[in-house]
Amino acid sequence: MVLALSANGDTLGQGSGFILRADGVIVTNHHVLAGSSRAAVILPNGETYTRVRVLDADSSLDLALLKIPGAGLPFLPPRTTTPRAGERAVVLGSPLGLANTVSEGIVSAARVVEGRELIQITAPISPGSSGGPVLDGTGRVFAVATAYLAEGQQLNFAVPVRYAVGLLEDGPTERSVAEVFAGSPATQSTQSRAATTMRRASQPRTEFGGTYSLTEQIRDSDGAVRMNRVGFLVANREVGLLSMAEGTWDKVVGETFVSGVTRWSSNSAGDLLLAAGGITWDGFQAEGGGFFAEGRFTFEKREFVSVISAEPYRLPLSSEDGLYRATVRTRYRARGREGSDYLEWTGDLAVAFANDSIYVDLALYNASGGSTAFFATGRLIAGERFDLSDSSGSRLTGSVRDGLLTADWTDQRENGAAFVGRLRADRR
Repeated sequence: MVLALSANGDTLGQGSGFILRADGVIVTNHHVLAGSSRAAVILPNGETYTRVRVLDADSSLDLALLKIPGAGLPFLPPRTTTPRAGERAVVLGSPLGLANTVSEGIVSAARVVEGRELIQITAPISPGSSGGPVLDGTGRVFAVATAYLAEGQQLNFAVPVRYAVGLLEDGPTERSVAEVFAGSPATQSTQSRAATTMRRASQPRTEFGGTYSLTEQIRDSDGAVRMNRVGFLVANREVGLLSMAEGTWDKVVGETFVSGVTRWSSNSAGDLLLAAGGITWDGFQAEGGGFFAEGRFTFEKREFVSVISAEPYRLPLSSEDGLYRATVRTRYRARGREGSDYLEWTGDLAVAFANDSIYVDLALYNASGGSTAFFATGRLIAGERFDLSDSSGSRLTGSVRDGLLTADWTDQRENGAAFVGRLRADRR
């Protein structure tokens, strides 16, 4: 077992590892120690080593070579060739802190992801298994357990041990854990690296928006899973709503929570940023049109990690949830009188329903360069009507049905003035 520690000795996380050489060379994953200043290694017989040094680390391979002071230690002989599909695979590790756990399966396939080989196996792994050895039928270690795909079944991935052997043969120099990992951002974790075969989009989209189905896993600082949530995101550069509920797609538990999206952006490299509900997630666009992202938040003085995997989702045309294209022709009203001139507005509207309530995020623009925004929520009346207002006094009153929203719109301005008109929005 490998423990990642802070400078004052607090446990930041936990993973697995194995001895590669009798003088105390240990292999684990890079992400197990990311952000740590110290480390501890606990052997199966209970011996604990706190004098841990780093020989080498490579975040792109997600591998780290550690060194503990030892001699004549039992070690695992490496196998530097990749087993064929169907060969036996045995994983040793400490999933969720359960030390010395053994799981068995077969090699499913060998895949190349972002220029590196990954070996797909059916032997189960979980958070805490990261860095554990994957053995063949003769007891030779051929890979390092690294990732799993929570949305599938028996979809687990490991890094070939030959990469670790190559790092060792490169003549590494010992350094402290703090020199290598303190302040280092966590690499893609066991959960997020596995999703959708962990492949970044080869041709990222510049206009990255739409409707996505989401699966979220919330873990504590020890890597233990505290909650699973599912939901959807409707967002573009202008508007957005995030709707999540505890549970799985087969069984949702409790109420649904909807948050306004305060930031949603992606660059030419495919990196993306999502901010909603007080959490900021960093991630990347993936092949197939989805995305992966991780965010950290604090609740009751404890730190948690949220991992989101998302896939494009096509809503039925009759659904009221989703993104709308809005148009409205307004007149300017002041001191109880309306002007004779009309002003045309177009924009975007995000709509979500939860717990008999409607949530609306609206952004409108006119040809003169003017803009306005509106975010509000309220109870539905008779299942389809609503009367919403925000803190500025702006108001949207109407109904939505079969993907069409119509409403009276009052865009309140200073000194009692307002733009008023009839808004129509069609779901995209």
